[in-house]
Amino acid sequence: MIGPLNQPVRQVRAVTVTAGQAVTINATPSRWFPARLVAPEEQDRPPEPRAARPHQLVYQAHNLTGPAVTLRPADRVATVTGTQWELVGPPSAAGDALAADVHRVTDLYPVTGLLEEQGGTDVQAGVPIAVWPATGERSTDRGVYTEFLGEAPAEHLAALTVTNRQLIVGAQKLKIVSAVLHVEVPRVEMALRRPGG
Repeated sequence: MIGPLNQPVRQVRAVTVTAGQAVTINATPSRWFPARLVAPEEQDRPPEPRAARPHQLVYQAHNLTGPAVTLRPADRVATVTGTQWELVGPPSAAGDALAADVHRVTDLYPVTGLLEEQGGTDVQAGVPIAVWPATGERSTDRGVYTEFLGEAPAEHLAALTVTNRQLIVGAQKLKIVSAVLHVEVPRVEMALRRPGG
């Protein structure tokens, strides 16, 4: 039993991907619509934050004039308290309603980084990202480095794909080796490298 749709939300970001690359962001808030956030069962939550089970956003599928709202993966909704949630998959039917898996935006992108040219010129501060170790330390003819993987919101694609840029996260300088758009659930997936072990 999902329960009543008594937690109104509104759409605060819509993401459109064109031709597999162009990303359009519409950040005009929608009207409020009936919804309910359903937390995963406590025993179903894995201990690792990146693997946390999503909440479910259950919302009204139709109103008197047609579809209530159209939500797609990577779109965001906000609650009355201002907490933003991002869809991490497409909505599906849940009786007379629709349901979509969502995560808090602050859980998906828990840190911010400073994007800069490799020469040290600042490009953009406050880029929300998630970063985690990939393969660990590697040694090549160019030296020793540590590899990481990362993700950022889709709207940062253009800035992150420019050659010879790096992200400063705390005291770490992470060279962006590659940054590509994940089309199915629009976000930027990155391969990152830190010099040294």
